[in-house]
This record gives sequence, structure tokens and C-alpha cells, in this order.
Amino acid sequence: MRKSSLVVFLTVALLVAVLGSALAASIPERIDHQQRRINQGVVSGQLTRAETEILQGNLDMIKERYYKMSYDGTLTPPEREKLNRMLDRNSSMIYKKKHNPIQRLY
Repeated sequence: MRKSSLVVFLTVALLVAVLGSALAASIPERIDHQQRRINQGVVSGQLTRAETEILQGNLDMIKERYYKMSYDGTLTPPEREKLNRMLDRNSSMIYKKKHNPIQRLY
């Protein structure tokens, strides 16, 4: 009985470690995806220069926060949650600005 509970414990610990590292990797991927969405909006004319500056400024600030938070090599769960909330808000803002009726005329 002791041996099987030890195996179960080690298996769960390994899964938590793997999932934790997978979640940390998703923040840089989300940042890259949002950068591509902004770039696509500029190319297609969906974003004006002013809108692009706002969105890019937000994303640059999020990148800076991410690099500062991950400087020690790990992101704590509260840090990861904060970054994900910031990315969620920025993603929503990208969608709203790309789908408003204002189009770039040049």
C-alpha cells in the first residue's frame, strides 16, 4: 500500500511540474500572437496609427512586466495570473479596435 501511494504521489508531482512549465510558456506565445494580430491590423488597414500606438504601447508594457517578473527564472501563480489578466484585456482591446468602423484612409 505504501509503495503504490508513493508512486501515485510522484506521478501527480510530475504532472504538476510539467503543467506548470507549460503554463509559463503560454505567456510568451500569447504575447507573440497579439503582436501578429496588431501587425495584421496595420497591414489590412483595420487599425489607425493612433490605435496602433495605443495597442503597441500596452503590449510593450506587458512584455516589460513579463521580463521583470521572470527575471529570477520562475513566475509565481499570482504573477502568471496578473500577466494573463493584462493579456486578456489587451486582446479584447485589439478586437474592439480592429472591428470598429474607423478605418485607416492612407
